[in-house]
Amino acid sequence: MTQDIKKSGPVCCGQNLRNSCLYQSVGFVFCGLSLGALFSCCWCVTAQAAICFLPDCHEKVIHFEPSGVEQCLAAGYESSSSRICPQYSNIEYCTENSSYIKCNLRQWCLDNDYTLTPDDCHVPEYADTQCPNGEMLYWSCVADYEKACLEEDNDYVSECPDGWILDNDELCSYSNLYGKCCNECEDYPYEKDEIPDGYVSGASCVACGGISKYKKEVNPCVGYQRCPDGHKSGTDECRHGEETWYKECCAYDCELPSCPEGTECSFEACSNRYCALGCLTDYKDFCTVPIMDCDVLGYSQTECAGSKLICPYDDTKYYCL
Repeated sequence: MTQDIKKSGPVCCGQNLRNSCLYQSVGFVFCGLSLGALFSCCWCVTAQAAICFLPDCHEKVIHFEPSGVEQCLAAGYESSSSRICPQYSNIEYCTENSSYIKCNLRQWCLDNDYTLTPDDCHVPEYADTQCPNGEMLYWSCVADYEKACLEEDNDYVSECPDGWILDNDELCSYSNLYGKCCNECEDYPYEKDEIPDGYVSGASCVACGGISKYKKEVNPCVGYQRCPDGHKSGTDECRHGEETWYKECCAYDCELPSCPEGTECSFEACSNRYCALGCLTDYKDFCTVPIMDCDVLGYSQTECAGSKLICPYDDTKYYCL
């Protein structure tokens, strides 16, 4: 016999076939026949076997594979003697030969309710609890608002520093617990049109909603002055904080306690005195009403023999020279 036969080895010459061959992994028995002997020698084979007939065994060797092996190998199965399936996998047996197996990790996941892929979940939900064998299959979809909001805008936060709050105009579309912070501007109490009289806008701050808020500062009233003793009548004034300042203070130019008859006067409020500006219409000579009686003025004649002066108020009355 040749060395090919030794690949399986003789197991049954003069021995019990049942104990030696029937419990092999494949279990095929091939024997050589000789004159006067029914079985002279036998071999048990798994992957390869040889048959020969005495006396010419050394010249004839026939090779063959056990049933279904080629089909199993072509279908991707592997021998169970060389393939051990990992934990969390299904073992699939080749229908042509059950000694050939496949390890199906995906099917194990599906059989154990890991049925979802990341595409099955929609933001703000994400695939959660992956199949333990590493397959991209998941147990469930779970909401993760922080992740969803950061994907929407990486500047979103859930907490703001002191004096700042989440801006209602800048919130995450998935959860109002995330957004951008805005300054409450607590030290800036006024909007532009709320600044009280006597003050002007000072330092500013952009508050939530884009609103500009201000601190107030006392109006400097440049060109104006405090007038503790009163101000000049009619002068311009300016509010300086809680005070009123004036362009001109009291000059105490007036001395008249009242305005004389026939006189046009100005009143100086700070001194409560009057200043004479001139005479009223039809008043003259110290703002008195002129005497218009010709007789009182000396124009008492109606005829003169010589030269004469005519009364300005009656041309029929004369003063004879």
